[in-house]
Amino acid sequence: MSDVLSDSENHRELVILDIFDWMNARPYAGLKLADGPVEKLSVYSDLDILIHRSNAIVLRNYLKNHPLISQLKIQKNTAKTALMLITKSQELLSVDCIHQLKRKNLEYMSVDDKISDCEVDGDGIKRVNKLHHFEFINFFYGLNNAAIPDKFITKEFVRQLDYSKLNAIQVSTFQSDKLLQHELKNLVKNESKNKGLSYIKNTINYAIDSLWNAVSQKGMIISFSGVDGAGKSTIIEHTKHEIEKKLRKEVIVIRHRPSLLPILSVWTKGKKRAEFDVVNSLPRQGQNRNVWSSMFRFLYYYSDYLFGQFYIYMRYVSLGKIVLYDRYYFDFINDSLRSNIVLPKWILKSAYRFLLQPDLNFFLYADPKTILSRKKELDESSIKSLTMDYLRLFSELNKKNKHRYFAINNLSLSTSLFLISNQIQNKLFH
Repeated sequence: MSDVLSDSENHRELVILDIFDWMNARPYAGLKLADGPVEKLSVYSDLDILIHRSNAIVLRNYLKNHPLISQLKIQKNTAKTALMLITKSQELLSVDCIHQLKRKNLEYMSVDDKISDCEVDGDGIKRVNKLHHFEFINFFYGLNNAAIPDKFITKEFVRQLDYSKLNAIQVSTFQSDKLLQHELKNLVKNESKNKGLSYIKNTINYAIDSLWNAVSQKGMIISFSGVDGAGKSTIIEHTKHEIEKKLRKEVIVIRHRPSLLPILSVWTKGKKRAEFDVVNSLPRQGQNRNVWSSMFRFLYYYSDYLFGQFYIYMRYVSLGKIVLYDRYYFDFINDSLRSNIVLPKWILKSAYRFLLQPDLNFFLYADPKTILSRKKELDESSIKSLTMDYLRLFSELNKKNKHRYFAINNLSLSTSLFLISNQIQNKLFH
């Protein structure tokens, strides 16, 4: 049925409905489900389901063969099976099949109890009942030492709770919106499932999960290039938001280079003055025309790329983080005047082969009139010349390394973000 409806209906919504239809005859309970139709789940929200591990395996196999799913990535640990899906319309859906409710090595609620005591809404969806949902919110945010989001603190929700079944800690926590972390942790530690052999087992499992997460997490380096006014800052800001909210990955934004070494003017002007001058001066205004001086400047900054790339990889990428470069080494090749360097392009281009290539590289461009309406830092002739140089460079690099270099005519923000998001998702799934 979903295959038939795929031409007219949203693929992500159809997949969500199919998941709940498939689970209907099986024990489960939806966790943190918003009121209203389940298929209208926010694109920035995961689908959290309490389900036994054996049924999660069958669900995984069902989704592998679903006609509307193009890619499926699986991440498992002792507490949950995370399924990341990409539909054929390039929409992302994360399904967390939760087998144990744990914070590090402490199990704070029983999944079996929540499943057996679930409630069924008018659409036949099994949900964690309101009392257990309330308890979960307190434990989850309390043990994580985080504030309870406002969306969980509503008068309608509070009125439906049976306070007689709640202990004093939970009631005061909810009513005052203050998390009593110490008391909650002691409450959990005193449970039988967190004592003796069970505690040892949970601790070993937590250590194994932590090690596996560190090894299996896939990070990336993504660069954004373009002349001033091409829209890099806006695109980077939105891309960062998309990655953090949809892919649940930490994002690090770096400007131009690793910056293990400071800009050269720091040595003569001091850090504050040098940074002030960089921020408040127009690009390409340097007066250096000396080849030897240019060579020194280039080798200085190139050393930062050469050695800094390993630092960036070990500090961020190896831990599963996404690094976004606002400009990258390509500026040295096509726009070396920006760094006050005057050297033959072939030297600058040849040096790139000794650097680790970013996983994805996006060159953003637009027609000169559009760029000048955004920023008037370059003249029309310079914009045209730099754009053509970048297009040629990215075309040449793409022939050698397919699917790493992309030129995007950045006229529509939504279209550009769609293209960029698709490439990031596809890269992470391979």
